[in-house]
Amino acid sequence: MLGSINIGEANKYVMLFTKEMGLLYASAQGLREVQSKLRYSLQDLSRSKIELVSGRGGWRVVSAEELVGYAALFREHKNMDSFGAGVRICRLLKRLLKGEERNEFLYADVLQAMEILSAPLFAGKETVLHIEMVTVMRVLHHLGYWGEHAVLSPFLQGSIEESVKAPEVKKIKSLALQEINKSLQATQL
Repeated sequence: MLGSINIGEANKYVMLFTKEMGLLYASAQGLREVQSKLRYSLQDLSRSKIELVSGRGGWRVVSAEELVGYAALFREHKNMDSFGAGVRICRLLKRLLKGEERNEFLYADVLQAMEILSAPLFAGKETVLHIEMVTVMRVLHHLGYWGEHAVLSPFLQGSIEESVKAPEVKKIKSLALQEINKSLQATQL
């Protein structure tokens, strides 16, 4: 779940990034009530198994089961750098994704990045920066905002972990950040 907005006294409007349908917005009735069964299953920055129904007013959450609470893992491992990277990746997705459009490769890369960032045995700030950088490059690539670049193209394939462990990742950092900024400016979003 990428985020949510409180509506009324007890309801929420949730933003979901799904494998099957891309970005979805759904209402969750009574989610903020103390006795709500959905309350702990629909947390921001989490991965959940969610059942939805489509109605006149759009999608509605009927059941949910949290699979991984990334925000809780970041706090548990006291890794605020990883938490910040995870939040920034989610904000980028919220900014760039427009409606329901299936993109399994993007979903897989984002999921992989969140799994790596929330792992308990994790290296320092520089590694977090590299994971975020490679993930952002891939997000931009999957959404068509990334041009061809011979030096950076190898980092758009394979696992994110392999890309981050490659010795060349330190050498391409400056160029990658320039290209990321150029691509983000070109989106005009």
